[in-house]
Amino acid sequence: MYAALEVHTTETIAAGCQAIHKFIQPLDQYSTKDDSGKNWAYPRQHAYAHLFDNIKAKGAMQNTNTKANEKCHGPIRQIYLWQTNFKNIAEQVLDLNHHFLIAHSICLDIEDYDDLTAFQTDHLYLDSEDDEEHYDNDSDATVHIKLGAAQTEQTFAALEQLHANDNAFNQFCIKLANFLSDSLPAHRMPLLDGKQIKFMPDETVTEHHFIKVNYKSVVDWRTTTDYL
Repeated sequence: MYAALEVHTTETIAAGCQAIHKFIQPLDQYSTKDDSGKNWAYPRQHAYAHLFDNIKAKGAMQNTNTKANEKCHGPIRQIYLWQTNFKNIAEQVLDLNHHFLIAHSICLDIEDYDDLTAFQTDHLYLDSEDDEEHYDNDSDATVHIKLGAAQTEQTFAALEQLHANDNAFNQFCIKLANFLSDSLPAHRMPLLDGKQIKFMPDETVTEHHFIKVNYKSVVDWRTTTDYL
């Protein structure tokens, strides 16, 4: 359980080490009484001995994955299956893998040259793409709350009349004003001239049916996005 945590602290690592000790101690006692000659130092049992040392050295296990390394073996496996005689394969695989890496490096150089040529001939087009990408990154990374699906602007009186059967909208303009008057100072945002916010029934408001929120997750401490 402790090994699967996405974020570790000194307390969780200490608790994990204690849990492993409780698991290994009776197992060691049992292995000393076993007369079958079985080797109890099998890999899965021994892995626990270094588990939290590796977590302290390399980070939480959620940040590691063996699948990525297995994927890197794909080209080598294809070389072994289709381009060797299955005898003394080490030298053959290394030689052919070297050829593959050289060819890949040449392809990257060609792509870089093509990008440079395109930039020199059509730099205005590329500049417009960069501006759009910069705008998108700013909107996603720096905006904490983003509203969408805006409805037609209407007065507080019309909004309350539209939702007359919903008690939440009863005296909605007063409730909203009181909420903002309490919430803004609580978040260190001073009120205008220090006065209580007041809305009149004939003032307009725009209702939104979509909200995008970027927030810091307490689970893994990363920026997480929710769509409501």
